[in-house]
Amino acid sequence: MKNIYDKLMAPYEHLMPKIYIEGIQRVCSLKNYAFTALTSILMYQGIVPNCSITYVPQAIIPGSMALAITNESPYKELFNHK
Repeated sequence: MKNIYDKLMAPYEHLMPKIYIEGIQRVCSLKNYAFTALTSILMYQGIVPNCSITYVPQAIIPGSMALAITNESPYKELFNHK
């Protein structure tokens, strides 16, 4: 697991959002961006996105995590299993 982190995440750590609102703001402003967060924390902190986002229920990880992407995101198709 550490090898995966070192190779795929560590080089980009300085680009990752430091707080939840920053992650949601990036989802709203960047077309090819996705952000995961604990739904309960977003609700508790009163974070309301300033754009239309899609919560992807199929991406929920046990423990109340969700993935938010914009309706225009090319990644939306990864989760649209109709």
